[in-house]
Amino acid sequence: MTITNPVTNEATKRNTSVNPTYTAILALGFKIEIRSQNSGKSRAYLTDGKGGRITENGTPIFVDFYDNKGQSVNPVVSREGSHLDSGLKKILEKAGSIDWLVEKPSKIKKPKLKM
Repeated sequence: MTITNPVTNEATKRNTSVNPTYTAILALGFKIEIRSQNSGKSRAYLTDGKGGRITENGTPIFVDFYDNKGQSVNPVVSREGSHLDSGLKKILEKAGSIDWLVEKPSKIKKPKLKM
């Protein structure tokens, strides 16, 4: 009886690390939405926790980046120095400058008159 040792592929055992820029964006209370475009480009939008896009002067906050054939689309494990990582750093700068302390106008309910 022969016992075979399973061959392990070292490439599948690579350590996945979480991108620190992405975790900083999450710590501010934002999320990232990735949308694919044509010609190998993608776009990352800054969104709130509910999935609504954050806008600045009516324009959504986003950054375009090259997709690299789908290898760097996941912002959680994007490589340090990749196109997506540099885009996340730009989004983090804008997210840090957003003032969340601005109070929204309260909706006052009008009393209903009974006749």
